[in-house]
Amino acid sequence: MRRLLALCAAMAALAPISAATILDFEGLGNLQQIPNGYGGFTWGPYFWSLDTVAYGVPSGYLNGVVSGRNVAFSAFESDVGFGVTSGTFALNSLYLTAAWNDGLNVDIVGYRLGSLVRSTTAVVDATGPTHVVLNWSGLDWVSFHSHGGTNHGYSGDGRHFVLDDVEVNSVPVVPGPVAALPFLLGLAVRRRRR
Repeated sequence: MRRLLALCAAMAALAPISAATILDFEGLGNLQQIPNGYGGFTWGPYFWSLDTVAYGVPSGYLNGVVSGRNVAFSAFESDVGFGVTSGTFALNSLYLTAAWNDGLNVDIVGYRLGSLVRSTTAVVDATGPTHVVLNWSGLDWVSFHSHGGTNHGYSGDGRHFVLDDVEVNSVPVVPGPVAALPFLLGLAVRRRRR
């Protein structure tokens, strides 16, 4: 029994652990779809990147920058999302800004295997980024839907939102022996009861 538990502990120690990563959208093109694979994720077709210095129009796009000069945004006022094709990830936090409307509601919904596992709504303005701390784990997709608000007075309007400095942890698919840990521990407990 002790050897089995020691083996299980050693195997768990070998499991890959992913450090937090900040997705800051730097180095991506201006006004283009975020490419699949960026940050290890698959991106919905209407999640685009924007170089705010090149854009230059007074708006929440400029005000939404947390680091660098690039941000992600919801193109065409569309619902957007990103996720992984295998394994899961943790969505720790992100910064949201409305592009045009103050009091914009942004619904954030986390999924795993097509089932809703977490959701919240952030209310954001066009004057600066709002830090949204989530600490959600076990996700394979997250979606964003924006609605409401009133125009801040900028030259544009709509329910577009800006995203910057997304903190995530990817959780790699665990190979064979480590994935069997719960099973092995269960066997050890049953064996001890006999």
